[in-house]
Amino acid sequence: MKRCQARTRGGDQCRNNAIPGTNHCYLKSHGADKTAFFKRFFNFLVNKWIILLFTIILGIIPICFNHYQNQINANFGILVGEKKAEKKIIAIGGIRIIMQTSEGVVIRDNGEPVLSIQIRDGKLYVSVIIRGNNGDLIAEIRDNEWKLNKNQRFDRNYSDNALEVRDKSGYVVLQIVNFGDVIHFAGTFYNNNGYAVSFVPFEDLTAAIAFGPSVKDLQFHIDPIFEYPSELHFGSCPGFKKLENIVRSGNSTFYFGNSIDIGKHFRAKGSIGLL
Repeated sequence: MKRCQARTRGGDQCRNNAIPGTNHCYLKSHGADKTAFFKRFFNFLVNKWIILLFTIILGIIPICFNHYQNQINANFGILVGEKKAEKKIIAIGGIRIIMQTSEGVVIRDNGEPVLSIQIRDGKLYVSVIIRGNNGDLIAEIRDNEWKLNKNQRFDRNYSDNALEVRDKSGYVVLQIVNFGDVIHFAGTFYNNNGYAVSFVPFEDLTAAIAFGPSVKDLQFHIDPIFEYPSELHFGSCPGFKKLENIVRSGNSTFYFGNSIDIGKHFRAKGSIGLL
């Protein structure tokens, strides 16, 4: 490409490439004032492309870092499922519950819905309320939109279709995965009598309802599927595939015409197996 014919202050020939059809580069002092702006601008990009690329990279890095930090610190989001749903199905690991009521309430606490599922236009929507032993809200999901109380949780990790929350003692109190055609749920509620009631899945495709005075007193606890701490392992979910295999392989199905009321039936310490 032809070089600019202008001379620098030191008397040397300018090192910039000349604008096509001219004898000068983009600098006005070299005669560029008579050239159309877009031609000068293009010529500048050709001569200074390394500087331009470096500037773009420096601008993108803080934007990406800020977005990543916002994700790490987020206390709200949306659960997304890809597969089309045909029925209102909640899975506790390998145990499937098909809701046959229009309102889709799976679990109540003395009449108040705390876990429900709906289907609209081939998509499942889950709603959950998780409280601590003092009654304070830890996590809430309304139609797949989740929000957490950062003052009542120890940690949490999430991805586009999964959310897991650990309480201040480090126990998993909410684990939910939207597979699209079925929603997996495991979680611990404190009922209106002050007892912890936990729905726990197992690797052998069974599940149990464990209950007691507090989470630490329960016979069974929910195994995490995410890695922690989330600040170092954000979005890392090594247990996802294993859980999906459990959910897909389960062959026990319950048809619910009524909901389970944890406020009326669990007032001691023990567990009930779901086979």
